[in-house]
Amino acid sequence: MACAVAVATALTLPAAAADAAVRTVTLHYERPQQPQSLNPQPPITQQAEFPQAITVSYDNQAGTLAVHLAIFDAPTWLHRLPSLQLDLSASCDLTADAPSVIAASFRYDRYDGTDENGSPSSEVDARATFTRNGYEGASDGAISPTGDGFDVGFQHPALVGLNDLRCARISYSQTWDASGYFAGYEPFELTKANATAAFKTLLAAKYGSAWSDAARAWALCPREEFFPLADNDDDGEYDDGLPAAICMAQFRHGRTWRYVSGRIEEGQDGAVFEPKPYTREWTRKWRKLPAKCLRQLHLRGTAYSNDGTCPALMISDLAYDVRKGRKPRRAYWHGTNTAGFQTLASYRCTTRARIVTCTNGLGDALRWKG
Repeated sequence: MACAVAVATALTLPAAAADAAVRTVTLHYERPQQPQSLNPQPPITQQAEFPQAITVSYDNQAGTLAVHLAIFDAPTWLHRLPSLQLDLSASCDLTADAPSVIAASFRYDRYDGTDENGSPSSEVDARATFTRNGYEGASDGAISPTGDGFDVGFQHPALVGLNDLRCARISYSQTWDASGYFAGYEPFELTKANATAAFKTLLAAKYGSAWSDAARAWALCPREEFFPLADNDDDGEYDDGLPAAICMAQFRHGRTWRYVSGRIEEGQDGAVFEPKPYTREWTRKWRKLPAKCLRQLHLRGTAYSNDGTCPALMISDLAYDVRKGRKPRRAYWHGTNTAGFQTLASYRCTTRARIVTCTNGLGDALRWKG
């Protein structure tokens, strides 16, 4: 199959956001390699017709469909364009349930010769038509040669308002066959590289100005917590399915701090929370922890935290160091899925007058005196 690359000129957006009237995709083709020969040969692009680029533009408000075909060594081929098929559908995935909505075909042949008087003459046999799924009949368009190839155009009320069209596919032969998504209508793919950005988009949608206008905000989906396969049956084991990532965020709006943790998964038009994220809110100030916080791990002393949590396991680690005659330097969250979250999960500790104070990268802190 010919190597063709669809070039998008916009960032991936959900379908609801990509609402511009005109959507465009350009399919680029590689120049064919010249075969080795023991005899002089013209360029291969003059021996056969090869596409250089095909641009498809669809205006869902004006009801127009335009195709520009750039051909390698175009002056050699302005008399001929093979019978090509253009299909517009909701998906470029051949396994998806996305039938062709618009099927257009076009061809062009010009025959040059002389008339009965010996004067140069030419005859053109060209046609451009399209059909729409569910509609009877066909509608004609126009096709004409240009300096670098051909232009094809259609306009019809039946082309208005087809908002689900995302993919353009050209079919004829391996040389021509290619497909691509309109820029801004590409399906969302969750990756290690875009997971954090996708998570921030979800935070803005769920928490509004509390996130977007936060005085201090941190959010991360670390690479260590990205899973190419998702836990579709929620049994704790990652199996075949969509990519997923474990993410955390913490931000302050006014005096209120919020902590959010959750798993995001790949959705059709963007990432989605699956299941519902965990959220905790508090006002930062020092609070003495109830005795049961330490008693559950048989710890002694007095403890405080400025985020309202009971970090008994971390205090247990501090107590172990003290019993061994060491000054604690670090404390860490306990539990799974904390890799890459050092900003929250790692605390730097100091000791003064037998009081150990530990603080993480966002200012969450605990104090313990044994």
